Amino acid sequence: MSELYMRELLRISVAQICQTVGYNATQAAPLKVLQDFLDKFLKEFTKYLRRQVEHCNRTEPNLNDLALTLSSNNINLEELRDYVDNVGPVPFVIEVPKFPRRIVL
Repeated sequence: MSELYMRELLRISVAQICQTVGYNATQAAPLKVLQDFLDKFLKEFTKYLRRQVEHCNRTEPNLNDLALTLSSNNINLEELRDYVDNVGPVPFVIEVPKFPRRIVL
């Protein structure tokens, strides 16, 4: 259940990113490919980030860990900064509750 929920949120995120950069329509198959790519990238990225943090004997990442993880994944920080400067933030189209929800008994 939670995997389906997270994949649906990824699908919405990918669609919003595509819309933000200029696409106004897409077919289901390319959207699914981008969704799968983002899913795999986020899992690998967070796994590598966690390894960096644990290697430094910490429990929470800092900006240095993030920068090292980005550069290790061949992500150009200057290009990322340029993208962030030129593309404004886009609010998520639906309200996402905190996940997982606590059950109140």
